[in-house]
Amino acid sequence: IAPLGARLRIYQGMELDLLRREGLGSDNVELAAFRPAHALHQDLMASVDAMYLPMSFAPEDRDNVELCFPSKLADYTVAGLPILVRGPAYSTAAHWAGAYPGVAELVTTAEAAPLTAAARRIITHKAHRHALAKAALANGRELFSQRAVFQTFANALRSVR
Repeated sequence: IAPLGARLRIYQGMELDLLRREGLGSDNVELAAFRPAHALHQDLMASVDAMYLPMSFAPEDRDNVELCFPSKLADYTVAGLPILVRGPAYSTAAHWAGAYPGVAELVTTAEAAPLTAAARRIITHKAHRHALAKAALANGRELFSQRAVFQTFANALRSVR
């Protein structure tokens, strides 16, 4: 993303100094301390232009990537920002993005060029960026809101009878 003039902010729970000593950091990478959900959502909406959800392409991670749905998607959709998903086609995040066309930019290869092209589309095409954000927000409300989750739970209980 550096050639595009973009910055990457990484929210995480590790010691920031440790990550910097390990080499994670550059002029266009900002490390931010993990924060509670409400504070995170406020920060994202105030200072972030898009969300990036990477999934591992490593063969040893396939079971996890294929079976575990990234809970951060709920946080990402609440922020109402465009989402860029990068992961193998078999990943749950890729399945989500594919099942709801227009909800995210989706890159299913580990190659750099398609990722750069997707980031460029988000950065340079305002209408596309807004459409992705609107679709992500609507999808989050449909799938991840308290009401939607309770309805799914209630339906599951009714189906057991």
